[in-house]
Amino acid sequence: MADRFFSDSCLAWPPEVQAALDYAVNLWEGYLNSAGPIDIEACWTSMANSYILGHGGGVYSYANFPNAPVSNTWYPSAMANALSGQDINDSY
Repeated sequence: MADRFFSDSCLAWPPEVQAALDYAVNLWEGYLNSAGPIDIEACWTSMANSYILGHGGGVYSYANFPNAPVSNTWYPSAMANALSGQDINDSY
C-alpha cells in the first residue's frame, strides 16, 4: 500500500494504469496555462462501486494569498498556485 488519501488506502498503480494517467496528464498540460505549478493527488483504490477505480483532486485550500481575487475566500491549491504565480505550499 502506498498511502492514504481522503481516508482511502491507496494502492500501487498498475503499470498500464500509470501509463494512462501519464497520458491524461500530458493532455491536460496542453490545455492548462498557469504561471504556478498545478499538483494533483490521485489514489488507486478498491472502492464500493466497481466502475470507479480511483479518485483525485486537490488536498489543500488557501485564502488571502498574494493576488487572491476575493478576500476571505478559499481556493483549491491548484487555483491558488495559478492565481498567485507561485507554489503556495512553499509559503505555508
